[in-house]
Amino acid sequence: GEVDSRVFGGRADPLHAAAVLGIAAHYATCAADTFASELGSLARTQPVLITAPTRRVPPGTNGGITALGLAASAVGGAFIGTVMWAVGAIVNA
Repeated sequence: GEVDSRVFGGRADPLHAAAVLGIAAHYATCAADTFASELGSLARTQPVLITAPTRRVPPGTNGGITALGLAASAVGGAFIGTVMWAVGAIVNA
């Protein structure tokens, strides 16, 4: 199929598009993880285990999540996505 040249920074090359999206996804994931770890640790509630949500775990446990951490994760990923869009790396079709 034909790729719209307005998508992915004005290039129609599918390999370029995949690379740009991969880079954006990488940085969004890194930011989401960092935001979740750093801000989630500030939560006043005790974390629960992601694989067993009824089991409370001590802060800092691998797989422990809090609502604050999940929200911070979404903000971190959305921030990077917004920046990538704002600088023209990802363009709406």
